[in-house]
Amino acid sequence: MTTRVMLSGKQQGVLQGMVIAALMVVTAEGAALWFSPSFLLPDIDVATGVVNHARWLVLLVLPLLINIALLAKHRFFHAEDIDGSALSEGSQRARLLQATLQNTLEQTVLAFAVQLIWLIAMPIKALTVLPVAALLFLVGRTLFMLGYARGAAARSLGFALTFYSSVFLCIGELIWFVQH
Repeated sequence: MTTRVMLSGKQQGVLQGMVIAALMVVTAEGAALWFSPSFLLPDIDVATGVVNHARWLVLLVLPLLINIALLAKHRFFHAEDIDGSALSEGSQRARLLQATLQNTLEQTVLAFAVQLIWLIAMPIKALTVLPVAALLFLVGRTLFMLGYARGAAARSLGFALTFYSSVFLCIGELIWFVQH
């Protein structure tokens, strides 16, 4: 007997964002790994390659910095929120900014860990995926922040871009570690 799952409109919107993100991540990161374009991998020694690719990690920090700044600015200019979430109920806007900050912190920690492991442990030819992963993270976090207030479907593409990028790298690392 087959069970048919009926998805709500919101769930269908989220699923659409997830599928688009999965296709984007697999295509972009897969192409970076498969083709190893020379502009992403200059002819250099390993140490220089690691240093050059470590610079891309700054793109992971930018959304976190922006989220912190947005919430701090809001709290400073709104008396009902200046004491912070532990000491006040918080306005709708403060709660929204806090939610995007919390999710961005979680995603940043995951992406930073996975990309740092990739940077240190993977072969130099595989480093070509890091600039792509960092750019996907930045785009994903931007879309997430812009879509958050409009609901789950509006933020799903941004969330999935950041999360699936980390998942793709983590799976790649696990495969590499098992094989070597």
